[in-house]
Amino acid sequence: MKRRSKLETMTQTKTQPSQPSQIMPVERLCKLLGLPDDIEPDDGGWAYKAGYDEEYEETYKVAIEDGEPADEAEKMADAAGATAGELSEQAAMDEAWWQHRSAIESSAETAFGWVNLELDFRKDGTVKVEPETTWGAAAHAIKEVINGDGICGHFDTLKEWLDSGPWTPRQAVLAHLGWIKRYADVYGESSPSKLYERHLR
Repeated sequence: MKRRSKLETMTQTKTQPSQPSQIMPVERLCKLLGLPDDIEPDDGGWAYKAGYDEEYEETYKVAIEDGEPADEAEKMADAAGATAGELSEQAAMDEAWWQHRSAIESSAETAFGWVNLELDFRKDGTVKVEPETTWGAAAHAIKEVINGDGICGHFDTLKEWLDSGPWTPRQAVLAHLGWIKRYADVYGESSPSKLYERHLR
């Protein structure tokens, strides 16, 4: 069997680019856009205290009315209050997480929409990238961001940019998703991180 030369191997590699996936973990999406991929909510213990105090007072009152000694009523109320406080705290953390996830989805969908892309968030923690119309339209939009940024030169036509890969429009888009974050700087829009923060207000 004839062995290929190093040059032949390099040429074949260049003319047969890898096939980037349209599906990625949400964590990678966050990294592409500069968004926090997790949160550590801290309300200063307010949720726990609110749940504890309410349940403590109610349990203590009922225990006294039922004839329990004051010290026993306090023990019963403290145990019930602690359980209620933990449940209240967990509920507050769950709410904060869902607000965080909603902010990620909203800001990411807006940012990807800048370059004619749509996002399909899935239950398994991944997200699928799709073109709003065509991969060519999305590739053109990303090319314009690259041109506006100026770091990687200037491409007069979409064909010129695709030939520099070479890439198909789909390959070019999926290989350059990181440029979406630069759209805000080029066109004066709010950055994805600012959109995220605005959504949480």
